[in-house]
Amino acid sequence: MKVKLMPILTMLSLAASLSLNSLVFAETPVKQSVAEKSIEAGQKAFDNGSYVKAERSFKKAELELSKNANPDEKLALVSNSLGQAYVKQGKFSEAQTAFKNSLTILKGLSLDPSTALNNLTELEKLYRPIDLLSFDETSTKFAKQVGAVSASALNQNETHHIEIVLEKKFQQKLKELISAFMPQKEGETAAAPEIPVPQGAPEVKQLRLDKKITFDLARADDGKLKLANIQGISFDVGLWAKLKQLVMMQGQQDAAAVELTASAFGVDKTVKTDLPKNIFDRLKEGLDKFDPFSTPALARSAAPQADENLPKLDAPSTAPESKTESN
Repeated sequence: MKVKLMPILTMLSLAASLSLNSLVFAETPVKQSVAEKSIEAGQKAFDNGSYVKAERSFKKAELELSKNANPDEKLALVSNSLGQAYVKQGKFSEAQTAFKNSLTILKGLSLDPSTALNNLTELEKLYRPIDLLSFDETSTKFAKQVGAVSASALNQNETHHIEIVLEKKFQQKLKELISAFMPQKEGETAAAPEIPVPQGAPEVKQLRLDKKITFDLARADDGKLKLANIQGISFDVGLWAKLKQLVMMQGQQDAAAVELTASAFGVDKTVKTDLPKNIFDRLKEGLDKFDPFSTPALARSAAPQADENLPKLDAPSTAPESKTESN
């Protein structure tokens, strides 16, 4: 009997083809989701020190994972990674929100929240928002008058970096501003106390505040308060000068003084003048409230307790670390 070779060859060819296709299919990696790709890209960028790119990737992953009806552990881990990327850029308020989101998800899933809890605790040692509404009535009114919307403090060991954000630039005559800041007894007419002008120094007419005001606050053992590296405060003395440094000092009994350093057209000048005790006290009281690290009872929420054996938050020791990157 003759054997027909064509059908047999065709079947063998088909079998070989099926085996090959099966092999190729088995070696083809499973397609990654958008979230998985974003997580991988974010981690790679973070490891390379590209924190802006890491933030962008983690936010994309967080957005994708948030589309699920029920949040899962992966979303909590992404929120935690996003918080770390924020910390590296000095975006501490955003980092706090991200860590809180991670903590909420983990608690909701009855999973171990130690990592998120530790990050929040460590972040509070580094950064604290300042609740402007926790101030006394006069200070709160003053904050509203200048349009202050938020404030925060960054712990830099020897100094505390303070940042205040306004709705918009603010400008007002100095005497009117001081009158608003000084508490008045019932029935009294507000009047600005006279501030002595040093001999040869021009009178300050107006004060101007930029949308963002920053300064480094330090306290000396002799009771002096020093505001250095001031940004965002200018005053009109016939020409506009930028305030760079302010040192407040209290002498014996009712004696108080302030030393100011300002810059105009690249030239620095320092003047010292006596300061009425009531103004000195109000300024010191206000600065105390803008320094929650030195006065922990002020503007501080209850700190969560974390396991002491957990690793510390990987944060910049002084200035925030950030890289300029193109989109």
